[in-house]
Amino acid sequence: MNKSYIMVATGRTCLHVFIFLLLALFFIAPKVNAQGAGATYSTGTVVTKSSAVISAKVVSYVKKIYGDVGDMVKKGQALVKLDDAEFTANIKFAKARLDDSIASLDMTKLTLGRIDKLFTKGSIAKSAVDKAKTDYARAKAAVSLAEAELEKAQVFLGYTTLRSPIDGAIDFKKIETGELTSPGQPLLKVVDTKHLRFAATVKESDINLIKRGMKVNVTIEALGDKKIEGSVAHIVPSGDRASHSYLVRIDLAPTDGLMAGMYGKIIWPR
Repeated sequence: MNKSYIMVATGRTCLHVFIFLLLALFFIAPKVNAQGAGATYSTGTVVTKSSAVISAKVVSYVKKIYGDVGDMVKKGQALVKLDDAEFTANIKFAKARLDDSIASLDMTKLTLGRIDKLFTKGSIAKSAVDKAKTDYARAKAAVSLAEAELEKAQVFLGYTTLRSPIDGAIDFKKIETGELTSPGQPLLKVVDTKHLRFAATVKESDINLIKRGMKVNVTIEALGDKKIEGSVAHIVPSGDRASHSYLVRIDLAPTDGLMAGMYGKIIWPR
């Protein structure tokens, strides 16, 4: 083989090796330095900072549902309307009972006044006064009871309109129009879509490196490995015995496109 050809080929090989070493120096070495001995990894998912499950408190039929999964809602917005005919009738009955109780109280008060005057004149026995006072006390108690029953009826009527306690989006819906509800039955769930957190699983050997308030960057794969600024909000003190790991929650800066459930990773500086 021609010696000059061998020398040229050898020179090209050396050049390729030199270029590879340069690439390794500028691209591979920094990653090894940042992700190797000087750092530790954690993975996790984006979660909502707050959510609210809206449950029924009374037995009634669903009359109307104002929204579906994915719809944005505001705090205080009506989401479910239950049939309120029975509860409206209960309020009318409670009001009528309260009116009767007040009328009876007024009557016993007048009676007590008349008997008290007669007793002062010596025209009636003390036992009659005692009875009038007892009747008056019972009438007052009846008014208080009727007021409480009316208040209770109004509260139960309020339970027929279920409202969102937070701003957010409907995450699930487990009820349809016409179905019968029962107390404690989950109907809807609303999640806060603006304030998100990253729930990271950290090895027990690394947990002491993490402090509350620490500033970190979370890389989200679904957003093209975009780095999002965050701050350590909570370090759950009880670790998982099986995996020997701890849960760390990180408050994330508002970011377009960021959604609960997205996978991510974080590098903790040593």
